[in-house]
Amino acid sequence: MLYLVVALACEAKPITRQLGLVRDNDVANPAVFSGDDCILVVSGVGKARAAAATAFMLTRYGARGPGLVANIGVCGATGNPHTIGQLLVINRICDHSSDRIFLPDMLYRHSCLEAALTTCDQPVQAGQSTVDAGLVVDMEGAGFFEAAAMFVPTDLIMCLKVVSDFLDGDLKAARVTELMAAQAESAVDILRGAAAAAHRSEPPLALAEQDALDIAAEALRLSVTQRHMLQQFAVGYKLRTSQNLLPILEPCHTSETIDKQSRLARFDDLRRQLAPS
Repeated sequence: MLYLVVALACEAKPITRQLGLVRDNDVANPAVFSGDDCILVVSGVGKARAAAATAFMLTRYGARGPGLVANIGVCGATGNPHTIGQLLVINRICDHSSDRIFLPDMLYRHSCLEAALTTCDQPVQAGQSTVDAGLVVDMEGAGFFEAAAMFVPTDLIMCLKVVSDFLDGDLKAARVTELMAAQAESAVDILRGAAAAAHRSEPPLALAEQDALDIAAEALRLSVTQRHMLQQFAVGYKLRTSQNLLPILEPCHTSETIDKQSRLARFDDLRRQLAPS
């Protein structure tokens, strides 16, 4: 199953067409579209509406069976390396108002550029934002993710965005639909592939690699949050490259007594080696 949350009808239209979904007239609000193996809910704009629609969808329709829960829609970009119309797989979500970080578990090998997403409470204009350069911006991702994580594990949560603008003015609904339509087929392929990958029984890391990761985490005295980040980076690296992780992890298996600053420096270096280039 695919459980999809989309903010606007103009974003949803190409996706419903690609998936062959029809309106569920038993539900007036929010708008719901359904098919044999997919539910799509049009949430409206903002974190609160995205969270409410996600909870509604998974409560009302979750009994249909396990599946991938995803947010898909357009986003603004603060600049390079992004281009208009580009499809992005989000690997990190920051709630701009609270600084809370959400980390989707990337368990699917894909060819799209990955990006960090910042979710803001208000529309962002170029030159008027504290959002870092190179990031992408929306108004739903953090609310969606936080709500979805209450129902399903994070390896069943995904966020896809299509770059629509550089925060430089009003965006017309017709243009949003055009941009989404150009990426609808690719987005659906990624969603279906990710759903299939998430339900495979084999772990992404070999036993020796997982052991090496656990030993490195112990040696570096990582917190629970840092361990989770390291696990995600390691899995993402493995899926992207298929390379053996042992040469990267084993240098961290030290019995020497090192101070906290040195351990943090080693952890940061490890993350840089494993992060997407």
